[in-house]
Amino acid sequence: MTKTDVEYDLIEHMENEKRWMTVVAVVCLILAPLGLWINLKALEVLLVRTDRWISVRVVFFTLNLLVSALLAYVGIRQALFISRWNKKLALIKTHEKKIYEEVMREA
Repeated sequence: MTKTDVEYDLIEHMENEKRWMTVVAVVCLILAPLGLWINLKALEVLLVRTDRWISVRVVFFTLNLLVSALLAYVGIRQALFISRWNKKLALIKTHEKKIYEEVMREA
C-alpha cells in the first residue's frame, strides 16, 4: 500500500465521518438550549413553591445546568471542527483537480 493510497483512504474516511459528526453537533446544539430552558422553568417552579435554595432538587438542577452547558460546548467545538475539516477537504479536492488537469494536459 502506497502513501497515496493511505491518503485517499483517509480522505474517504473523513468524508464518511463528517456526516456523523454533523449529526452529533446538531443534536448537542438542540439538546443544550432545551435542557437549559427546562432547567430555568423547573427552577422558577421550585423557587415559587419553596424559599429554600439548598435542597436535593437544586443539586439536580445544577447537574442539569452543567450537562446542558457541556452539551453546548461539545456542539460548538464539533461544529468548529467540522468547519475546519470542510475547508481542508475542499483544499485537497482543489489540489487533486489541479493535478488531474496537469496530468491530462501532459498526456
